[in-house]
Amino acid sequence: MITTSKGKRKVKPREVTTLALSFDHRFIDGSLASRFLADVAASLEDPRFLPDLKDG
Repeated sequence: MITTSKGKRKVKPREVTTLALSFDHRFIDGSLASRFLADVAASLEDPRFLPDLKDG
């Protein structure tokens, strides 16, 4: 939901993807891997990150 300049709320479609991570529990703790994936997702959701993707 977004709020327009006139104060009305409306639905705005957006692209969504699923991120998955596979790792070996013998070497990497699950909570560490989960935090890493959360950090990756936060970076991708940050609007300041998007211009870097377009330059590639």
